[in-house]
Amino acid sequence: MDQEFREHEKHIYTLTDPNESRHDCVYVFDEHHLVTYQRDDHSKIEVGQKLVVYNLLDKNIKVEVSVYHKCEILDIIVLKTTHKFDFERDNTWHHNAPRPYHQLGINQANRTPLWTQGTLTERFSYGRYLGSTDGMLGDVIFDEFGRFIGIVVAKKSNNDKIQILKHTLIVSRIEKGLTDDVEAL
Repeated sequence: MDQEFREHEKHIYTLTDPNESRHDCVYVFDEHHLVTYQRDDHSKIEVGQKLVVYNLLDKNIKVEVSVYHKCEILDIIVLKTTHKFDFERDNTWHHNAPRPYHQLGINQANRTPLWTQGTLTERFSYGRYLGSTDGMLGDVIFDEFGRFIGIVVAKKSNNDKIQILKHTLIVSRIEKGLTDDVEAL
């Protein structure tokens, strides 16, 4: 894997203590915000709740966050912190399907970055794509140039393929103000 892709690994955090057996992806998407999925065990997380996230590469790095926004329509939770992440946003790109992608998740056996490759097979619904890999909720998707496409927010039950929420919807939650009106974004 190219160094350009490896740089993304430092932006992966988890909501679970490093000593637990299961780990979920939380991704830094700007200097003060992180995003994760809103389903399953994360559905119990409430706005205003204080949490701690742990860096995937260095389990000694932990950051206090608060739940800033929860959007069931988009299946995301946005976390906010006063900590400033070392982060530079890539240019916004519109991605067409079919298109290859690189998926960054967590190897559950040893809590290390896990890269897989797949293809955006189609646009599924407003702001979502279908991907050809199975993966886990919260996995982060990049194009072949290392640009952020989005995160895995759901899995299609009939074939276990992933649903990827487009990054522009995540970023616009902060830039345009918090709203559950998807059309306004």
